[in-house]
Amino acid sequence: MYLTDSSTGLLLTLGFAILFKLCSFVIRSLCLIPENVVLHKKFERWFNITVSLTHSCLASMGCLFCFYLDSSLASKMRDGHSFTAVVVTYVSLGYFVHDLVHAIFYRKLSSAWEIIIHHIVVIVSFGVAVILDVYVNFVIVSLLCEISSIFLHIRQLFNLGGIPPTSFVYRMNSLVNIVMYVLFRICTLAWMVRWLVLHRGVVPPMLHSIGTVGMAVMTVINIVLFARLLRKDYGNLIKSAKINTFTKNPEITKKC
Repeated sequence: MYLTDSSTGLLLTLGFAILFKLCSFVIRSLCLIPENVVLHKKFERWFNITVSLTHSCLASMGCLFCFYLDSSLASKMRDGHSFTAVVVTYVSLGYFVHDLVHAIFYRKLSSAWEIIIHHIVVIVSFGVAVILDVYVNFVIVSLLCEISSIFLHIRQLFNLGGIPPTSFVYRMNSLVNIVMYVLFRICTLAWMVRWLVLHRGVVPPMLHSIGTVGMAVMTVINIVLFARLLRKDYGNLIKSAKINTFTKNPEITKKC
């Protein structure tokens, strides 16, 4: 496939990275900014997450469309990928390059190291797949995780916008977020790890090593993120419920 030679691949990746940068400028011009973001001067963070949400929506629709075009996609990981799958992979590559540059130049290393490591692993894995023109369908399966990312980004926008964790819309997103995280991140990663283990004798050693390291990094990052989500969201809800109970029943506090 002509899109997979290295020079064309580099141009496409840079092209889509520039498109996401342009998307950022458009969002800055058109997007309404919540008062809480203005108050705390979190403009750059707000715009960056909005671009990330845009990518998650595009990547989710793209990978689902690939499954629609070929329902047996997951059974032919090495070959048999479509032109659409290659394009979707390049779109995501461009986004991750754009977001990696943003993380390096606009965020503190102490708060962005997870994103930097994640993006480097993704860029290497996706780049090897499209340049060698193999295991592109493996990339498409991994992009199912972006369905979960939609709700993760919405949660971040809620936090930046000052939406109370006890509000109905926040609670509903929190619930859907956890469900989608389990279905499209944990289950997808588990399936991918299982596939790598079962096919370790078929996949070339170099590619298997890249896949194994990538899966190990992703597994650690996602376990840490999941634990953080449960602690912050449901920990806050439990605290709020206790405060409301004590407020409505002052006798309880006296007995304590």
